[in-house]
Amino acid sequence: MKIVKTALAMLAFTFIGATLAPAARADEWNKKTVMTFSQSFEIPGRILPAGTYILKVVGMRSDRHMVQIFSTDGTQMIATILTIPNYRTEATNYTVVRFAERSGDNPEALKAWFYPGDKSGQEFIYRSQSSVQLSVASKKPVVAPANQTTDPNTAEVQVFIPARTN
Repeated sequence: MKIVKTALAMLAFTFIGATLAPAARADEWNKKTVMTFSQSFEIPGRILPAGTYILKVVGMRSDRHMVQIFSTDGTQMIATILTIPNYRTEATNYTVVRFAERSGDNPEALKAWFYPGDKSGQEFIYRSQSSVQLSVASKKPVVAPANQTTDPNTAEVQVFIPARTN
């Protein structure tokens, strides 16, 4: 009788653990991150004012390279952005955001976002004209979409490399 009670208790704990585990890992799946920006910043296609935003990776197949940006309370989707993988040598236990400097009074452009503990992140893709300006200003290559699609299976990209000056 004691063995049956022990087995039932273990089964109950296993069931409870299996039920709660997906909820505990929800943020890791979509990489939900709440960020507050003290200045306006550029995302592909628009400039957002200073404020708090929620970023999430869209849950699509295994090649998840789309990011959605939501309002502070998460009720209004502001943008869905096509991204490409970006890699770093070491993972950190905090969120890392990289910006590309812009010339003049233009706000900084959101370039990449890394979720805590990940070595791979999301690099934001800018349209051609912005890409050329971003590449020249940052003196680094910039990836831009070659076609107008939000389907990562049909998306084509092009790379802008700044001219070398000696």
